[in-house]
Amino acid sequence: MTKSMGRHSFHSSGETIRKEDPLAKVNYNYEKRQREIAKKKKKEEKQKEKLNKKTVKPQEKPVQPEEK
Repeated sequence: MTKSMGRHSFHSSGETIRKEDPLAKVNYNYEKRQREIAKKKKKEEKQKEKLNKKTVKPQEKPVQPEEK
């Protein structure tokens, strides 16, 4: 005879058998960490672009061909 209680089943002999979960649990901490890493990377890239814009001197007015 088997009784079911949550994730475990108990046989009449007192032995416990663990059932497998039908679906894997979502690891929210992992997903959150991945989002944080992506944000940090994006922020660093923006910072580098900003520094590059400051260090590169703006070019003079582009030379436009004379109209005929």
